[in-house]
Order: sequence, then structure tokens, then C-alpha cells
Amino acid sequence: MGKKKMRAGLVGSGFAAAFHFESLKKVYGVEVEVSGVYSVQKQKRGSFAQARGIRAFDTLDELLDRSDVVHVLTPPSAHEALAVAALERDKFAIVEKPLTGYFGDGSPQFDGDRFPRQVALDHALQSVDRIRSRSPRHELLTRGIETGELPSRIPSVHLCSRKERGPVLHVFFHGPRLGSTPPGGRCSPVCFSRAVQ
Repeated sequence: MGKKKMRAGLVGSGFAAAFHFESLKKVYGVEVEVSGVYSVQKQKRGSFAQARGIRAFDTLDELLDRSDVVHVLTPPSAHEALAVAALERDKFAIVEKPLTGYFGDGSPQFDGDRFPRQVALDHALQSVDRIRSRSPRHELLTRGIETGELPSRIPSVHLCSRKERGPVLHVFFHGPRLGSTPPGGRCSPVCFSRAVQ
């Protein structure tokens, strides 16, 4: 029996996208096909795709149509909208760190150094909740994280949480089902919104 095939799409065409592309070549246990790349920067996405022999998509929807999992590798201010778009299409979403945050109100006078930290944290946690709520499976995984009783399909998990300030902020997945961990045994936080089937 052959390996299960997974189609991975990349959103973004910078350093993180190059790193994820190379890392996807090392995944074992499933056959990963990089379906292509989408970036708002047309010339950059074209160069990125050509250098790697993959397709450059003109729209996010086209990439989502041809992907099972989407790696969101853009500046953090775009993470929420892209993760939500993927989750609403019932796609896995792997989001480069930081998952989300608060990036201002769009006004030229916004100064992040002077903005109240608690208000920024509240905005960021609301963004996390909006992302998680788009996944039909988020409650099952969230409940498992909070109780320590994760479904058997989830590999070993290390949690870095701030329960005194709000919900779990980072989840680190590692273990043999995900392939080898990076040097030093460290893992990157990933969006866990659609990790359970």
C-alpha cells in the first residue's frame, strides 16, 4: 500500500516560504506534493515558483482549490485573514509564527511603542479566537489541550501556555508521525485549528 498523498500550498514567497519548501522535501510518512505558491507580489511569486519548478497561482482561491494544507508564510498582519480563508474552505492551515497579533488601526499616527499593552493583548487574543472558530474541530482540540486528553491521532504535544492571562497561545507538535524535529529538538509553533480529523 502506497503512502498517503498530501498537497501543500505556500502563501508567501520570501525566506520563510523557501525554508518551508525545503522542509517539505524531508517529510516522511506521507508523500508531499507542493501544489504551488501564491503571493500578492506577482514578480516575486513567479521567480520563487520558477526556481523550484512549481506553479505560481494568481489568486489565493486557485491555490486553495489545489491544496490540502496551506502554509501561511506572510507578514504577521496578514495571518488572520489567510488562515481564516483556508479554514473556511476546510483546509489545514500551518501559520508561521507569530500566529497573529495587533498591528494597529491603520492610522498614520498609530505608535505601537505607546499603545497600551493590555489592549494589544486583548486584540491579539480576539484574533486567535476568530481563527480557531473557523475550524469545525477547534473545540475538540482545545478541550483536549486544556484537559491533557488529546485524541490518539495527535502526536506528542508540548504546551507553552499563559493560563493566568488567557487561552493557550502556542502549541508545539513533535514526534515520529511528523518526521524529524529540527536540530536541537526544537519545534515551531503551528496553527492547531484543524489538526484533528
